[in-house]
Order: sequence, then C-alpha cells, then structure tokens
Amino acid sequence: MMRTLQSKRIDGPSDPAALFTHMVELGITDGLPVIPPAEEYVQAMIDYVGLPADEEIALVPPEGGIATVEKLAINAVMAGCLPEYFPVVIAAMHAVSDPRFDLLGIQTTTNPVTPVLVINGPIRNQIGVNCGRGCMGPGFRANATIGRALKLALLNIGACPPGEVAKSIHGYPGRFTFCFGELEEESPWEPLHVEMGFSAKQSTVTAFGGSGTLNMWIGFSTPENVAHTVADGMRAYGTNGYLRGTGIPVIVMGPGHARIFSKAGWSKQR
Repeated sequence: MMRTLQSKRIDGPSDPAALFTHMVELGITDGLPVIPPAEEYVQAMIDYVGLPADEEIALVPPEGGIATVEKLAINAVMAGCLPEYFPVVIAAMHAVSDPRFDLLGIQTTTNPVTPVLVINGPIRNQIGVNCGRGCMGPGFRANATIGRALKLALLNIGACPPGEVAKSIHGYPGRFTFCFGELEEESPWEPLHVEMGFSAKQSTVTAFGGSGTLNMWIGFSTPENVAHTVADGMRAYGTNGYLRGTGIPVIVMGPGHARIFSKAGWSKQR
C-alpha cells in the first residue's frame, strides 16, 4: 500500500544524462551515476522492511541530520540497492551511529579513513554478498551498493561534502564503498560475529574505521613466520591509531593462511 512520503520532491530533466548532471549540481551524489529515487522505488524499500517511513534510525554528524527509514531508502535506491539489501543498510547505519565508533571523527578528519562494513551470518548467501575472491573489489552488486548506500547517506543526511566539511587531505577510494562478507564456510575458526557474542545463525554488520588496505606477501608455511610477517607489516604501516596506541588493526586473512595456524593448533585469539 502506498503511503505519503515526507521528503522534498525535486523536479529534473527527463533525459537520464541531464538528470544526473542536475543531481551532481545539487551535490547529492558521490560523482558516480545514481538511480533516480522515484517514489515507487523508495516505497518498495520501505515496504520490504515493514518499518514506518518516519522511524528514526540515527542522527548523522556533523549536521545532525535525522536518518529516518525513508531517508535511508532514498539513498539506498540512489546507490543501486535491491530492496532485500535494505535491512543490511539499516543495520550498517545503526553500527556506525554507535558512540564508540566516533562517526563525527570519521566524517570530518583530515585522514584517509572510511567506515568499512563486514557482513556475517545467513544474510550473506541470501542476498549474494561476495565473501571470497575479489570481495573488496568491483563487480558484485550487493557489496558495491550496500557500502555505497551508507556513504551516500553519510554525505546527504550528515551534510558532509568532500573538500568542504569532509577534510580528508587526499581522500580515499574506500569512501565510494567498502563492504564485504566473511567467508565463514572456509574458516577454521569462529566467524567474527560469533567472536563478538552473536549466534552463528544471526546476521550482523560490523563497522570499523578503515584506512587500508596494506597487502603482505607471505611465503612461509609455519605459523610463527606468518605471524611475524603480519606483525612487521602492521608496525610499518604507521597510522595515527597505531602510533598513539589506540588503533585496532583488522587482519583479513585468506583460508590458506588461516589453515596454517589452525593445523598447528593455534586459535584466533592466540
């Protein structure tokens, strides 16, 4: 059933290229083409999750804009999301709005950082999140558009245009999108969300402020040598968080190297 949406309507040209140019001029895109958020598309997003359009999910800094379900749906449509991705977008906004995440700092810092999303649980396979080869790269709609929907929402609802309010000196390509899933089926250890206290059957989104990635070439076959190589790489990276002793490095390890540790009896915690 159609409901009355509250967001401001924008009239634009009927020609797709001209409409995109118009949206760029309005400052509501990330510079890449977007899907025009027609009312029926936005309503389909809202209907899928079954939440009131005006339900407030978060206050988005630095402007303190209210991220309602409707506002998030608009940005999800623009990003190219399917309706079945929308619950993940909402969960991602909940995650980055947790005070421990310091979203204001991420939004306005001069450093090249961005929210990075890791998806766990059954939802990965249900909506086609890529968790394997190429999971951080292009070519996978769920990964690309879920991450992009969050970034567009942070831009538009938080009123944080790059170069003006967002002060990152060189910028960061991950600010377009950065979202991937954990390949739980090939991990010898408990997945991230279980490690953080959730059930394996629950679907979760974990957010962290990322400024990577740093690739490490590892040609060893013993856990000690692999661990030393990873530790040396993290030390050389030298980000602000590491230098001040407050950073939490995130190690994304392929199944092959994880099995080296597992076969030697090493737990993830060790």
